[in-house]
Amino acid sequence: NNNTSSGISSSTQLALQRKGVNTKVPTPEWHAPWELSSVISGHLGWVRSIAFDASNEWFATGSADRTIKIWDLAKCCAGSEGGLKLTLTGHINAVRGIAISPRHPYLFSVGEDKTVKCW
Repeated sequence: NNNTSSGISSSTQLALQRKGVNTKVPTPEWHAPWELSSVISGHLGWVRSIAFDASNEWFATGSADRTIKIWDLAKCCAGSEGGLKLTLTGHINAVRGIAISPRHPYLFSVGEDKTVKCW
């Protein structure tokens, strides 16, 4: 395997260069690391998924505890009490994914129980 530092094989890189394609990978610009502002607790199992509402007013988390929790974004980020708005139950196994529709008031969840639920 003749991979170059860009992860492209040398023969592929030569072919792309002949076609005028730039094969150099840009160096990412460094930025200061994120700082932790708060820790949100409430699930009894591993948190497996998170999704944010398009309005940035709330977000949802799905967990191995079979629940979906709806949180107030502002209260959670500020570390205030009362961030948990609602807990949804209905999966009989771990929740593995969540999607919030940007056009309709729907939240979809998928679980290890082989179901997709529309809330």
